[in-house]
Amino acid sequence: MKNILIITVAGTSSRFSKSIGHDALKCIYQEENNPSILSIILEYSKTFFDKIIIVGGYKFEDLKQYINTRYNIPNIQLIYNEHYADYGSNYSLYLGLLEVFKTSDCQIVFAEGDLIVDKKSYLNVCNSTQSAVTATKDFISADKSVAFYKNADEFVRYIYDTQHEYLSVNEKFSFLANSGQIWKFTDINILKNILKNQKENDYKDTNLNIVQKYFEHNKSYKIITIEQWYNCNTVDDYREASKIFELPNEAE
Repeated sequence: MKNILIITVAGTSSRFSKSIGHDALKCIYQEENNPSILSIILEYSKTFFDKIIIVGGYKFEDLKQYINTRYNIPNIQLIYNEHYADYGSNYSLYLGLLEVFKTSDCQIVFAEGDLIVDKKSYLNVCNSTQSAVTATKDFISADKSVAFYKNADEFVRYIYDTQHEYLSVNEKFSFLANSGQIWKFTDINILKNILKNQKENDYKDTNLNIVQKYFEHNKSYKIITIEQWYNCNTVDDYREASKIFELPNEAE
């Protein structure tokens, strides 16, 4: 069975660009001797995955040049999301999965492209024999968290507030945590059925649209804790994470 990684980096990263004072593609931004977010993910991933799919959109030519000039990894494939400005992040995941479906026997790890996590936790997800959702040790805060819980039927439900003010759960739950925004999918047929029924309004949603539907149909999953986790919404987040992770500046 082949292992395939999907990384989505199509968004405009407006909060990150505002924090540094100019437009930038967050995933390839780096300072001094610190690695970029994308280089950390690829460093972890390059020997594990048979194929790495990166879905970009905003500043796609910058992304392409970055990959082509720094990496000699033949299994990396770039996909352009032409709707990065008018559709939601769900469409990037949709495009990545369409490419995955060209491989019949595979399992998938999906990681959002603005995360810096520790290698051990990341590889725990990659090596999982079950589908997996990830949780962090961070406090849940409406101003920055995507949270998830298990309801009475053991379904995974995700909650977030685009206004960054309040979160609410309107049903009984047995578990509540901050999402690590990395997932493992082991049943490709469930994903195929979900994509068959996607409508245009689904494309305009976040990637949690597909993710949550998957875990509504697959209760055989595990929850993996990410020990060190940074969601790099701003340059300060990136700088804080970079103090911890000692990695090569360039991929081999």
